[in-house]
Amino acid sequence: TDMPLAADLRPYTDREQYCSHCGACARVCPIDTISLETGKNVPPCSDYLDRVRETCEPYYGCGKCQVGVPCEDSIPTAG
Repeated sequence: TDMPLAADLRPYTDREQYCSHCGACARVCPIDTISLETGKNVPPCSDYLDRVRETCEPYYGCGKCQVGVPCEDSIPTAG
């Protein structure tokens, strides 16, 4: 779409501020680059995406850690 939209103001400063540490993202990561202790290990994730790009371009990506998890579309509740 080319519809102009104003950016939303985010009520947080750290991208993991609302993380409940439920581990859902770590469980679905296809290459195990996410841990509850250290967070996301970005270099192996990037390497994986580069390998996927080689075989699937122009359609490539992952994002499995961002879908079907409690924080996908709202702040997760504790418990």
